[in-house]
Formats: sequence, C-alpha cells, structure tokens
Amino acid sequence: ELVRSASFVADAAAPCGLFASGVLLARPISRNSLKLASVITSLKMLIHPLLGFLIINIAGGYAVEEARTTLMVTVAPVGVMALTFASQYNGETDAIAQSIVWSFFLSILLIPIFAVI
Repeated sequence: ELVRSASFVADAAAPCGLFASGVLLARPISRNSLKLASVITSLKMLIHPLLGFLIINIAGGYAVEEARTTLMVTVAPVGVMALTFASQYNGETDAIAQSIVWSFFLSILLIPIFAVI
C-alpha cells in the first residue's frame, strides 16, 4: 500500500503544480515581478543554452550532433519545480509563474531549431 500511495502522490504532483501556476497567473501583475520574470526567462532561454553550448561543444569537445539532445534540454521551459521552491522559501512566485509561461512559448520556437542543427 505504501508504494501505491507514493505512486498516487507522484502522479498528482505535476497537475497540482500546473494548477498553482494558473492561480498565480490569475493575480494582478506587478512591475517588479515583470522585471524579475524577464531576467529569469532571459537567463533560462539565452544564457543557459549559450553556456551549454560552450561547455559541451567547446570545452567538452563534443560535436553538435552528439550533443543535440542535451542542447535541446537547455532551451526547455522553466519547470514547475522552480515555482515549488519559490513558494517553499518565500521567493517571488508571480515572476516564476510568468517565466514558466514565457519560456514555454519560447521553447516551442527554439526546440525545433536545436533539433535540426
């Protein structure tokens, strides 16, 4: 029964996180959270892929074809785990929720590009 209960909790985690994101996005948006969301999204969608490319391809010496899957992960959207940590440690949950949405739409554009390079 313990395994079954743990499986139930694990299966409910993602929908609960998405629900929490929706609740946070429904609140009024402050100027500070917009700025922070822009910084978070920029770091995740620009700096993370750049650092990934530099480390994997240049420092690691791997060809782009060998590292394609890993590079695609670098342009994946901000995850719900960031929202969980922000709420747990009194972080800026509004900004995280906004960056989840923005990075999701950017990743729709960027993942196919990284898939064919």
